[in-house]
Amino acid sequence: MIVALVSLPKKHFTCLTVLISALFLLADAIIPITCAILVFLFALQHYGTHRVGFLFAPIVLSWLLCMSAIGLYNILVWNPHVYRALNPSYMITFLKKTRKSGWMSLGGILLCMTGKVF
Repeated sequence: MIVALVSLPKKHFTCLTVLISALFLLADAIIPITCAILVFLFALQHYGTHRVGFLFAPIVLSWLLCMSAIGLYNILVWNPHVYRALNPSYMITFLKKTRKSGWMSLGGILLCMTGKVF
């Protein structure tokens, strides 16, 4: 990793250093935030899963919308030719070749986007 960092231009190295420093500062807050979320979920558990799901549906929707907006921005700024991959013939060919495992991989893509690890 150090070799990759040294090969970066000076301005990118500075931005990357600031980003890594911010992540280390945030790392100290991850455990308390996670504990607070778990306490909140357990406190709401007696209301039933339908109410908790109703509460978290807007959160998941906003997460997916933010991920889509960030992805769209990065595609437009860095490589607009990626949109050629949205041709439906590629998906049809993929699903014909892979059959059931192809459909299962599409579910895995959603889980990867939301941060769920197998």
